Amino acid sequence: MNDHVVSLEWAKKLKEKGFPRETEFYWEFYSDIGELSRDGLVREIDRVPPNETDCLVYIAAPLATEILRELPDGSKLIKRGSGYDAQGPEFRYRLSLDENPANALAALYCEVKA
Repeated sequence: MNDHVVSLEWAKKLKEKGFPRETEFYWEFYSDIGELSRDGLVREIDRVPPNETDCLVYIAAPLATEILRELPDGSKLIKRGSGYDAQGPEFRYRLSLDENPANALAALYCEVKA
């Protein structure tokens, strides 16, 4: 499932840029030790809504389709060899390749929201 949602690194960046928290999946993360929990990736259905403690936090881990809904019209995901490239409505948002399509779209979201 990890290749269908953004990585924890991109999830943190999306959170900083204000990505909506309502997603199907979440990274379960211990903020005090900087590590994923034993479960790692959890479904929203399992914990509706995810409850946080002082050190256990849930960071939205959106699917590529969930990110696309938040991008401007004209945004594209393009397969190039073994990776994906995301482009905004203007070519100035063209970004580097990533093997995970959700990460490529997360990079575009962060660029658009900069």
